Amino acid sequence: MKYVFKDPYEFEGKTYTEIDVAVENLRGSDLKSAIRRHFGPGAQAPALDPDVREELLAKASGQPVEFFQDLPVVEYGDLSQLMLNFLLKQGWGEQTR
Repeated sequence: MKYVFKDPYEFEGKTYTEIDVAVENLRGSDLKSAIRRHFGPGAQAPALDPDVREELLAKASGQPVEFFQDLPVVEYGDLSQLMLNFLLKQGWGEQTR
């Protein structure tokens, strides 16, 4: 999925006008790895956890997690919602326990 930024975004000296978030390239092992790293007792469903979504966005785009953490809040929200919608569509909104 291609996401076009509302305004150019600068990260580590490079300016981005868009980013490709290739969710179709994610593997089950990517999701399991993100869930294992971020989940503890009483945690939310995987799709609802922002750390899981950030990690998957990073994996799918080839950018570091910090790329997404440094985004303006509107852009962060849009991309986080994009990943949330993808995860919910795949059935990852349920509790992990």
